[in-house]
Amino acid sequence: MNRYIISFISIFNLGFSTELSGEVSGFLSLENSPYYVVSELLVPENDSLIIEAGCIIYTNPNYWIRTLHDAYITAEGTETDSIIFTHNPNQPIVGWGGIYLGHAPENTSVFKYCTIENASRVEGGNVYQGSGIHGFDTNILIENSVIQNNRTSHFAGGGIGISALECKLVLLNSTIRNNEDVFTPPGGGGGIRIYDPNPGSVIKNCIIYGNGLVGGGGGIDFTFAENNIVFKNNVVYNNYAFDGGGIAVFFNSNPIIKNSIIWGNSVYPGHPLEFRQIYVYASDFEIVSSIINEEHCLFYNTFEIYGQSTPAGYGCDYPNYDFMNTDPMFVDAENGDFRLLPQSPAINAGTGELDPDGSPPDIGAIYFHLTKGDVNFDGNVTVSDIILYVNYILTQHTLWESQSWSMDTNNDSNLNVLDLILIVNTILEG
Repeated sequence: MNRYIISFISIFNLGFSTELSGEVSGFLSLENSPYYVVSELLVPENDSLIIEAGCIIYTNPNYWIRTLHDAYITAEGTETDSIIFTHNPNQPIVGWGGIYLGHAPENTSVFKYCTIENASRVEGGNVYQGSGIHGFDTNILIENSVIQNNRTSHFAGGGIGISALECKLVLLNSTIRNNEDVFTPPGGGGGIRIYDPNPGSVIKNCIIYGNGLVGGGGGIDFTFAENNIVFKNNVVYNNYAFDGGGIAVFFNSNPIIKNSIIWGNSVYPGHPLEFRQIYVYASDFEIVSSIINEEHCLFYNTFEIYGQSTPAGYGCDYPNYDFMNTDPMFVDAENGDFRLLPQSPAINAGTGELDPDGSPPDIGAIYFHLTKGDVNFDGNVTVSDIILYVNYILTQHTLWESQSWSMDTNNDSNLNVLDLILIVNTILEG
């Protein structure tokens, strides 16, 4: 097997591009980008691959990027210079094998401001594995990234797959969209599959939408996820599956779903059990301060495992579930804009630490920024806000939560002249 040490002479430069194959470690610089992976790329044992911001990695069909024992990848882009992992557009077949991270329990692979897309490994004409990123007995941090348009048929999670042995995943501020797992029922996870994760796994401030699969959990599938994985301030929207279009929870899994929106998900036409949002099987988990639509959003199938059992039946009335069934009022969800409108019931309706603006936590992935005295939400405190304030009080206008918080400038839970004085002072001092 050829081995390439990037820091020395590992590359074959073709004008403005570089070919990679075999064992590769060291540093991939922006200067030599884009890179073309022309055969399986392996990060050697006890080694690492560092990728500079702005690089593009094109990979040929059937090949993947893989770490060997105790190896890891660090790919840290920036908001203006992301790192892109995608298929080789010059090849007749769309797809590649994705990124496989395994057997490195003491190391963490990091992906920040990355796009991982179009993985779809083809063997014998069939899709095989091909998760955008797959972890096995290692630690993975994904932040401010996009995982999109990946496809698998290996029960592995279309966009992200976490498998036993135990793996720790920290997924923050990222978008998981338009991924697919075509493996047959019962499960798989169109967007994400979490199987037996390590303690400390977190999915937070993520948008999971437009993913699908034949089995269960179009957006995300939790299976044997016993370590209270935190699923917080996420949006799960317009995903589809056979069971649990939004989320499937299998076999003694106990995720904590908090301050999240599960909305507009679907099951296949003609399915006798229309549990579009969440499907639960042999598990007992917690929902805190979330928004979920559909009257019959949950299904429980009595099945004892590890000494626990779940109740048979369906519905949303269960002691461990605290949520609202009300339109979250996104700006334009159909076109991928999951910001909240000012009148959204999700504003200030969450539980836990305050939002960055000092207001109570919102439900959803993108908080709505509030400013004391800014009654019309234009980002400034002006005379227009005073006029609106007086008008609302005189007409006894029914206020949105966002308006009430912004108008109560002295935080005494009353709206009166004292608040107006503070608004005037803000304008005069401004």
